[in-house]
Amino acid sequence: MQYPPEQDLSRFQQKINFTVEGITTPKVVTFKTLQTLGDFVALQNSFTKEFIPYRLDQVTESNFWTLPISGTSLLTDGNVRFVQDQNQQTYITFSNQEATSKTLNFNNPGLLRPSVLKMTLAPETQTPKSVTIRAILPGESQWSTILNKVPFRNTLSFPQIQPKQLEIEFETNNLLRLAELEWTTTNPALVKSQQISFYAAEGDSFILFTQPSFGQNRITSAVDSPTRKELNTPVFNLPPAMENPIYDRDFDKDGIFDSQDLCPRVTDPSNADTDKNGKGDACEDPDQDGYNSIEDNCPYVSNRDQLDSDRDGLGDKCDDTEGRLSEQSDWWINLSFGVMIIALLFLMGRSAWPKVKPKNK
Repeated sequence: MQYPPEQDLSRFQQKINFTVEGITTPKVVTFKTLQTLGDFVALQNSFTKEFIPYRLDQVTESNFWTLPISGTSLLTDGNVRFVQDQNQQTYITFSNQEATSKTLNFNNPGLLRPSVLKMTLAPETQTPKSVTIRAILPGESQWSTILNKVPFRNTLSFPQIQPKQLEIEFETNNLLRLAELEWTTTNPALVKSQQISFYAAEGDSFILFTQPSFGQNRITSAVDSPTRKELNTPVFNLPPAMENPIYDRDFDKDGIFDSQDLCPRVTDPSNADTDKNGKGDACEDPDQDGYNSIEDNCPYVSNRDQLDSDRDGLGDKCDDTEGRLSEQSDWWINLSFGVMIIALLFLMGRSAWPKVKPKNK
């Protein structure tokens, strides 16, 4: 699809494809990430190709981890994403037809080292009798019990581990509704995340273009206004970014990728660097006279006037005076040379003439 110049996406280095799942009505949603998005982004509806107005924030918060949920006991309501959306208004409901134990299983592909489990029950949910935490540790294939039937609390601490998998077991005879769950450490580090908020409906798919390079214009939407966030705005995690397939790696179109181009904004196929300082001649001004070396008639002598009296391509300030005199006077040199040639020919011709003896009187 061709985009008008003001909506060119070729200078965004990465993109993220994602779908909104887990909301019941259209509303403002927030997606966050520890990845670098950039000072501005472009948010496009995957189906309509329309650009969506958004609000981009940088937030400093305690680090916590969203681990992939690999399995649960039978659920009667909700989506497993609800327990990791930072929205206490959404929750999952476990079936009450099973035994008194309800379980959640997690994978830990990054081998993070949790030591704290934080949990929030949905409103009007009775507290479970106990909680058990199990883990499969690296090099093992059996479950190890980390906490065994401890009383339920919103925050449970345990020795720091590096599990491959985790399991939480709740013991309760009552209906169990779980709103939020997160893994973290005893003294979580403060991390900076970027959050993008926008209006969406369940099932909407988007492409988020991120990490704009120099020369990328801001993408405007039909409605260019900030999105207002509410306290109960659901928060989701953005998936990993991928390379933007239409990313233009050569801004100045000189055949050299920006990553190797010593002057990425100035066309210079030679990529020359005479003084070997890592900056190309085409965009370097060592004498600080306002002219880059490639166009400066005295690259290493400051001459803002660029005066070149003899028009030989060398500025007067770095051109030899005698050389300038001869160059300025090449017309009389040529004239003199021509006269000398004519004179020489005349003399040579005269010497070849036959001598005529004078007549005797």
